[in-house]
Amino acid sequence: MNDEFTFGDATSLAPYGLEHTFSLQSRPGATKTIYLDFDGHHSVGNSWGHDIQFPAFNRDGNPNSFSDSELIEIQKQFQNVAEDFLPFDVNVTTLDPGVAALAKSSINDSTWGIRAVNTQPTDGFGSGIGGIAYLNSFSYNEDTPVFTFNKGARNGGMTNSHEVGHALGLRHQGLDNQSYHPGTGIGQTSWGPLLGAPFGKRLTQWSNSDYDGATINQDDLTVITSNRNGFGYRDDDHGNSLQAATVIPANENQQLSSWGIVERTEDQDWFSFHTGAGDVRLNIDAFGQDPNLDIEAKLHDASGNVIAISNPLNETNASFNLELVAGQYFLSVDGVGLEGQNSDYGSIGFFSLRGTIVESNPEFVVGESGEINDLNHEWQTVQLVNQYENPAIVVGPLSFNGKHESTIRIRNVTSSSFDVRVQEWNYLDGWHTNETASYAVVESGVHTLADGSVIVAGVSSVSTSWQSLSFGHEFDSSPVVLSQSLTEAESDAIVTRQRNVTSNSFSLRLQEEEALGPHLNEDVGWLAVGSKPTGAGSSQLHTFINKKGVNHRRTHIQFPDLDTAKPFMLAAMQTSTGSDTASLRVTNLTADGAHVWVDEEQSSDRETRHTHEVVGGIVLGGGNLLATSSREGSDNDQPPSNNENAVGEAGWVLSLNHEWQTIQLQHTYDNPAIAFGPLSFNGSHESTVRIRNVTATSFDVRIQEWNFLDEWHTTEHAGFMVIESGVHTLPDGTVIAAGVQQNSDSRWQDIQFGHQFETTPVVISQTTTMSEHDAVVTRQKNITPAGFRMMLQEEEANGGHGAEDASWIAIATHQTTDSPVVSAYTTDHSITHRRATLPLNATSDQTQVVLAAMQSFAESDTANLRFDNLRQETFQIWVDEERSGDRETQHVAEAVGVVALSQGTIISHDHASGSGNDSNSGRGSSENPTSNHFPVPAINYIPTDGTLGEATYLAPGHAGHDCETDHDHDHDEHQPDHDCHDHGDSSHAPGCSCGNCLALASKGVKDPTDHGEHDIVANVAASLTDSRASQPGTPTIQPEASLRGEHIPDAQKREPLARVSYFATQNELPERLYDKLLATNSSNSFDIIRTQDSGPASAHAGHASQETRLLPSTRILESSSNENTESIDAFFSQSSADVNFRNLI
Repeated sequence: MNDEFTFGDATSLAPYGLEHTFSLQSRPGATKTIYLDFDGHHSVGNSWGHDIQFPAFNRDGNPNSFSDSELIEIQKQFQNVAEDFLPFDVNVTTLDPGVAALAKSSINDSTWGIRAVNTQPTDGFGSGIGGIAYLNSFSYNEDTPVFTFNKGARNGGMTNSHEVGHALGLRHQGLDNQSYHPGTGIGQTSWGPLLGAPFGKRLTQWSNSDYDGATINQDDLTVITSNRNGFGYRDDDHGNSLQAATVIPANENQQLSSWGIVERTEDQDWFSFHTGAGDVRLNIDAFGQDPNLDIEAKLHDASGNVIAISNPLNETNASFNLELVAGQYFLSVDGVGLEGQNSDYGSIGFFSLRGTIVESNPEFVVGESGEINDLNHEWQTVQLVNQYENPAIVVGPLSFNGKHESTIRIRNVTSSSFDVRVQEWNYLDGWHTNETASYAVVESGVHTLADGSVIVAGVSSVSTSWQSLSFGHEFDSSPVVLSQSLTEAESDAIVTRQRNVTSNSFSLRLQEEEALGPHLNEDVGWLAVGSKPTGAGSSQLHTFINKKGVNHRRTHIQFPDLDTAKPFMLAAMQTSTGSDTASLRVTNLTADGAHVWVDEEQSSDRETRHTHEVVGGIVLGGGNLLATSSREGSDNDQPPSNNENAVGEAGWVLSLNHEWQTIQLQHTYDNPAIAFGPLSFNGSHESTVRIRNVTATSFDVRIQEWNFLDEWHTTEHAGFMVIESGVHTLPDGTVIAAGVQQNSDSRWQDIQFGHQFETTPVVISQTTTMSEHDAVVTRQKNITPAGFRMMLQEEEANGGHGAEDASWIAIATHQTTDSPVVSAYTTDHSITHRRATLPLNATSDQTQVVLAAMQSFAESDTANLRFDNLRQETFQIWVDEERSGDRETQHVAEAVGVVALSQGTIISHDHASGSGNDSNSGRGSSENPTSNHFPVPAINYIPTDGTLGEATYLAPGHAGHDCETDHDHDHDEHQPDHDCHDHGDSSHAPGCSCGNCLALASKGVKDPTDHGEHDIVANVAASLTDSRASQPGTPTIQPEASLRGEHIPDAQKREPLARVSYFATQNELPERLYDKLLATNSSNSFDIIRTQDSGPASAHAGHASQETRLLPSTRILESSSNENTESIDAFFSQSSADVNFRNLI
């Protein structure tokens, strides 16, 4: 529809043709629908409670057929309503979708909507009013329509949107003492809110009541896109920045043409074009009739500098007529307001873009390609034809003259050359016969070729773990990605692997042979090549993707038609389905195609079978690559920003030995806690890690062998993590508590986290001073959600150890979702002196750092952990006892905690002060819950007899007005007289979402043995007035009873408090309490029920607009016990979303 919406027969009165009037759709395929019904409707069996056959829309007195003028008006109304709802993922249509597509039949139904009946008042219904709707009826489980009685393309269209707005939950926007804002201003920029009555105004928009004299505080866009209605915004159609700009190609007449939608208040749409020197004209027009968008357009040069702005004061459109020099330009389109009248809040919607530029076809060199015919194990230099500033180079795959598994290495990249050789995997002899391989060199940046295809090139520092890289450009579809290491920081053989290729990014890593571990960072060149636009002429290169997959068996790749008899081919796996180290090989390369396969190395085992991988590549004829425009791409190697929410970092130390070395940190810390290890197993001597000289930005670290050994140790690698002391919640809900325990020694000490975790966390600890030279490890035990015990342990032949500072870090990931940045788990008591293989939950495309520590103290012999054979998904670990006291190293099974997290900065969603375990730590006691919360519930009165309560017991925000029917009266289109009638009694009208319209459930759960959650309930209590009233016959409640169950004197006992009526606060409650607050006993119980806006629940009042669900429970609050009553009372003093308690005493 959008192309027609803009460019259909714009000069015709019926832009879509009269024959298509009742088949118009704004967003086919959307699951939510706004059906504009003009052909009559039988309204029965719905919330209106009537049985009326409403006639068809009629303007000419003939009810039996539609005249041309009526069809034209219907199309114009459709356009206006479609414009109002175009930013959202909802389909405005005149095509009858059927009742099933309008009623929400169940909680699992994902398809629903609203019918807007455009008709005339009938049988007294609708007389004297312009429209009528039930509030919040969009998600009813029945076909309860809204009605529009107003006529006219503008007024009828606006009334449709107004009434549908009520169905979506919106109330009237008034002005001063007027219930309906009448609009303001004159001309094209005259304005008014859609939920007012701005008849005759041009810009009718959604509003957030930010104008002077507003009668309500309502955020229309938030209400419309709420979960209750089931839809949000449509996806952004154009990028919001220069880097993501949409390229507009000119046609043969040098004309530009495009369109877009500003979907959100903060959205901008960016475009780019290339022109020759001369007169350039651009017109950016809002929707023609009654737009929602007031346009401000800016013209930028190739560097993004603004060179012109268009925002005419009394117009909604923008335009440019400028003399420009040849080059690339960018155009940004934004919605704005009018100072003193309206803000830019509702300035969202459709625009068209048309222009005329000057013909230009400047082609320049951005790269080159060629072939190396004598590539072997000896280094050789390839001289380039052109000069480059930052060239990205890719080579391969190799031919198959020699059967040894091999890869390609590059080093010494300059502006005009690079060194290259074949490198066999480490377990082979290193010698390799001559092979052939193609190469391509492209200057870093974003380049558009003459045929319109786009190549993005870059050079990034990459490690052996996944990291996500941005192209700095939005492709129309996923491009082909090729990559190649360009340095030799470490001599071990490597390949690059890729996965998660999208239109704007991909993931990349280095991979050593399976028998080896991580690899030092290397510079990697990469190319992303987009497909040729449809209809483009001859091309310098062609892309291909074999989506069926290639495995270890030879697969024939068919090339597209080429202009050369001897093509150069470059190809790479686009996926990483199989984790075994492998590269591609090629043979039988001709103009028609080639045979390729995945060639696994065999350092760890002899099998070479590999699962299917998607393979993509390019074929080209050699010589220079010519572009018509270029710009800088994304900088994937910027240093870490000084993010105020950065609370830590993680990384690997790959050259750790017995010599001290200094680790420079990315961020500055006040009191950093540092965790390290375990060590790898390159050297067999039992060892530990020592740290000293911890500063705000660095620390010293080395391997220390136990005293009975020679102290010299070969190079190992180990992961580390640094966390600012305190309690931090990551964006995914993971909670990290960290601290530094001063004066730790060989005695067990109790450590408190300063936070109550939902589950038992993984704890990693590490000494961070060197007050005494003897080797030492930290040991821990008795880990609970609140704290743990820790001690220092020297080798068995020695005694105690002097006081040291010891850091500790406790981590618990979110219970319901895998963390995208960290995973943490604890094994059972199964890790001994024998190697055990443990899984790694690779939850991120970023570099994974692995740490582990014993979580138990099953055996007292001094020991720590070692690891080996680190893979993407598994690693081996064991307990490594030292042997100073005896030669045996057998160790009783211990529980081990494992943490895997992304290398680099750790960002916190919020953080609180941590445990005050040491007065010198600078941290106070924490009573702040983490940020992983749901809103605290509102509490509603439910009688014990199961009947509905009175209307005075309404949930927050639903008193009075939520139980109203909205009537919009319009006697004259230009002089509206709208009235809104409240029911004035305690009945519950359709659309009511108060607590008393909810169906309740009752369920008994009894588990009185664990009161671990009760303190948490009390800790989050708010100070609000208790509005519960006494009820005769209710047993006495003892709210002052302590959690320890001590006796309460009669004088302190409260009078009985009856059912809860109503509380409201903005406080939040930890998610776990939603799962665990259910109390009951044999005689009295209450149920905590969470309600969510959804379809009506017919069991009560027939019109409830919320869904009620009894939450699962694993713990209880027993209302008859002293230990629980205080917690219950504390919980009652806070609330905010709907929760119901039943039979509480």
